[in-house]
Amino acid sequence: MLYFHLICRYREKGNIEATFFNIQARLKANGQKAYIPSEGFMIHDIESAWGRLEKSEHGRETALREELIRQERLEQLAQRFRRKVKTSERLTLTVLLFTKGVWHDIECLLSVLKRNMSIHRHMHKLGADQ
Repeated sequence: MLYFHLICRYREKGNIEATFFNIQARLKANGQKAYIPSEGFMIHDIESAWGRLEKSEHGRETALREELIRQERLEQLAQRFRRKVKTSERLTLTVLLFTKGVWHDIECLLSVLKRNMSIHRHMHKLGADQ
């Protein structure tokens, strides 16, 4: 789409230049004095404005690309944070159940402690991945 837009723009620019030179040639052929565009509408003025436009568009395109990359990075951080929150919630719930005296035997308590240690190692690993 952008490529097609550029082709159309260059075609339009070429048509403007061709029309200007065609008018100049016809005026000269008819023995009339050459047309001199008013200030700011000369061919070199159009060329410099064209260059500024392209530079501006390139800057905007670069800024948009950088913003898109930044947004994707933020989304990845948010997903990582959500995973950590979910893990932390599970750990907190387990601790709450433990502190309320829900455990009836030592084997159940040991399995929960092993699970909590596993969760803790996993959270530590996730923290190191940043």
